[in-house]
Amino acid sequence: MDKSDQAMMGARAALLTGREIQRLIMAAKRAHDAQVACGLADEEFGVWRHAALWEAVGKQSFRAVTQHELGGALKYFRELAGDEDNERTVWQRKNATIVKHEESGESDRRRALYKLRLRCVELAEVFGSVEGAEAYACAILRRTHKLPAGEEWRSARAKQLLQTMFTLNTRARAKVKKQKLEDANANG
Repeated sequence: MDKSDQAMMGARAALLTGREIQRLIMAAKRAHDAQVACGLADEEFGVWRHAALWEAVGKQSFRAVTQHELGGALKYFRELAGDEDNERTVWQRKNATIVKHEESGESDRRRALYKLRLRCVELAEVFGSVEGAEAYACAILRRTHKLPAGEEWRSARAKQLLQTMFTLNTRARAKVKKQKLEDANANG
């Protein structure tokens, strides 16, 4: 597994934030209340939520749930609560094209593109400007991955974008190192 694969997997494997844990616990609480109201659960919430979370994602602690598992856990608790037509499913129905892209790996590509463009902004000083850094990244995409000129950003896959970001980092470090050597030789 190379660095670009690790970067994509790293985002999915990240633990939930405090807000996300709160959302998950609140969804579990609504599910528990609905289950108790129907007579399907008689345990107190603390005991029930651990068992339900284990059924949903195979973990007993809300703090151990990863970003990749969050959607499945929320869906499970919403189903237990009887939320057939919750706001997420309504949004998904209205925006079916976006949902299709999110499930097809397009979201990984957009995240990688965002990271690359953000890195271009951070390295603007090294390459002269943001446009200079983006042009350098486009040149790397064209040369390394044989992408058509003018369509580098749109036609690159997530892995190619992340590899370009790592190459851009390496070239920027080399450029800074070379500049320091030249400055030292000029002063020395």
